[in-house]
Amino acid sequence: KQWYQRRVAITTGIYATLGQLWEETPAPAFAVFKFVQGMLATVAFLYCGVLLLPYQLLILALTCVTGSFCFLILDYKCARQAEYEELPDRRDLDRRDVSGNNQFYEELEQPLLQGDG
Repeated sequence: KQWYQRRVAITTGIYATLGQLWEETPAPAFAVFKFVQGMLATVAFLYCGVLLLPYQLLILALTCVTGSFCFLILDYKCARQAEYEELPDRRDLDRRDVSGNNQFYEELEQPLLQGDG
């Protein structure tokens, strides 16, 4: 694969994760991501003329490892959250509805109390 194909795959994964985390309001999340990406590109452009290549590669390697580690942690948390949301809500298992009314369950139990005879 070419370098740009890998970059597109990484960016697509980040966009998918951002879209999954902030489903209701994705625009601010994408705006912050693009802002941070632009700021870091500016910083890299500024230090590229000052630092020697080995130091630039060290900074690149450290930020790549740190970013990958943070992305994996975030992806793991997203997967755990998705699994948690698939579990039934404990309030659904309670015999009372939100108002504390047992009318629905009393209607279900009445034939049992009166008998079928």
